[in-house]
Amino acid sequence: MKQLITLCIIIIQSSAAWAVTPLPYSRRTRPYNGFTSGPVGDIRTVGMAGATAGLGDTFLAASSNPAGLAMTLGGGDTNLSQNEIHDGNLQEYSERIGLGSIGAAANAYPWGFSMGRVPIGQEGQNYILPSGSPAPFNNQASHISIATHEYRFAVARIFWKNRLALGGSLNIGLGEEEIGSPRNMGTLPLSAYSDDHHKTGVSGTLGAMAQFSRRLLLGVAYTFPMHYAFEAEPTPALPGFLQPMDVPSRFDVALGWIPNRLIRGSAGLTVIGKTPGAALLRDDSSLVGDSAVYQPKLGLAYVFLEFGTFKGTLFTGTYFEHSRIEGVSSRMHVTGGIEVKAWIVTTGLGVDASSNYKNSLFSLGLDLGRILQGLNLMPTPTPPRQAGLFHNPIYLSDEGLARPLVENWQPGGPDMNPLTIIKDLPENVKKEMNVIRDQFYDFAKPTEPRALPKPSPGASPKSSPKSSKEKSRLSKKKAKKTSRSNELPVVEDDVR
Repeated sequence: MKQLITLCIIIIQSSAAWAVTPLPYSRRTRPYNGFTSGPVGDIRTVGMAGATAGLGDTFLAASSNPAGLAMTLGGGDTNLSQNEIHDGNLQEYSERIGLGSIGAAANAYPWGFSMGRVPIGQEGQNYILPSGSPAPFNNQASHISIATHEYRFAVARIFWKNRLALGGSLNIGLGEEEIGSPRNMGTLPLSAYSDDHHKTGVSGTLGAMAQFSRRLLLGVAYTFPMHYAFEAEPTPALPGFLQPMDVPSRFDVALGWIPNRLIRGSAGLTVIGKTPGAALLRDDSSLVGDSAVYQPKLGLAYVFLEFGTFKGTLFTGTYFEHSRIEGVSSRMHVTGGIEVKAWIVTTGLGVDASSNYKNSLFSLGLDLGRILQGLNLMPTPTPPRQAGLFHNPIYLSDEGLARPLVENWQPGGPDMNPLTIIKDLPENVKKEMNVIRDQFYDFAKPTEPRALPKPSPGASPKSSPKSSKEKSRLSKKKAKKTSRSNELPVVEDDVR
C-alpha cells in the first residue's frame, strides 16, 4: 500500500512538471529588470493609456508628474486598485502578475500633497529547475519571482498667478527576490522552503506644469533611476539567484486639455531609459533595456452621467509599446474603462489589451469628504449644476474645476481648505458628541406624571360639563331663569 501511494505521488508530480515551464539556466549571471512597461495604477491612469503627465489629477495620475497635485487636483482623492496582468513577452501568458496600489492626495491651495504605495514591476511563476541545479532541487518545481514597488511622498506648489506648478516626490523603493516551493500546483513538494530577500532604494521625481489660454496644459517630468544592490549570497536551489535589480529612468512630456469638468484629454510621450546588462527572469540570455525606448500615448476621459450623488465616467486611450526586450516585437495597445460613483463609494473597471497582453483592473475609492459632511464634521461646498446624461462636453466653463484653473476665481461658499478642515476637526467632533449626548439624555430621561390641580379648601367637587355644547346650553338656561325672576315683581305691582 505504501509503495502504491508513493507511486501515485510521483506520477502526479511528474504530470504537473510537464505543465510547468523549464528554467533554461542552472546559474544566474545577469541582473534583473524591475520595471513593467505598460501603465499600471488606477482607472484613470490605465484607462487613459498612461497619458497623465499633462493632467495629474488623481493620486496615481500625479505619480508620473507630481506638479498636477497643485494645478489640477480638485479637493482630494483616495484610491485602492489592483491590476491583474498577463504578459506573454515576460513569462507564460497564463501566469498572473498582480500589482496593487493604495494612496491619497489632497489640494490645499496653493499646495498639493500625496502619499501612497505604487507598483513598479514584477515577474514570477513556477519553473522546473534544470538537472544541473543542486540536489534535491534539480528537476523539481519552484516558484521564482522578483518585484519592485515604491512608497511615494509628494508635494507641489502653484506659482506665477496660477500659471506654473512645480512638484517633486521622494520615492522609497522596496525590491524583492524570492525562490521557494511551487504555488497553485496541487502537488506535494519534497519539502516546503522559501528563500526571500529584500533591498531598499531611494529615488525621486521632479515635475512642472504650465497653464496656457483655454486651459491648455503642458506637463514635463523626470523620474530618476533606482538601483537595488542585492549582494551575492548562497541560494541552495539556484546558484547566483541573487543579482542586482535596476529600474530605468523615465522622462515624460505631455499636453493636457481641460475645457470643462466633464471632459479632459491628454497626448504625451514617455522615454524609458536603459538598464544595461539586465535580462528577463525566465531567460538569462534575453536582454532587457539595452537601449532607451519611447512610448507615444493618447487618452480621453468623459463624464457621461451626473445626477444627484451618482456620477459615471468613461475612459479610453491607446499607446505604442516600443519593446525593451531583445528580439521581441513592439505592439499597439488599446485601453478603456468605466468608473461609477454612488454617494461615497467609487468603483472602476478597466482593461489594457494588446497582442499577447492583457491588464484587467479593479479600483475602489471612498469619498472621505462626503462622509465627514454627512457627520457634520466639515462644511458642505456649493455643488455645481447637474449635467444629467450624455451632456454635450464641447464647451468652455470653469464651473467645478480646481481653483488654479478658474480664470477669475472669487471666494464663495464655505472654506474647503483641507488644512483648515483638519485643524477644526477636533472641535467639530466635540460639538457633535455633545449634541449626541444631549439627544441621548432627552431620549432616556423618564417622563414625569402631570400634576392634577388641588381643590380649594371646603369646596365640594363639582362635575364639569362634558362638552362645550352642554356648557353653552346650561348658560342659556341660567340666563333665561334670571330674566324671568326679574320680570315677576313688575307684574305684581301692576295687579295691585
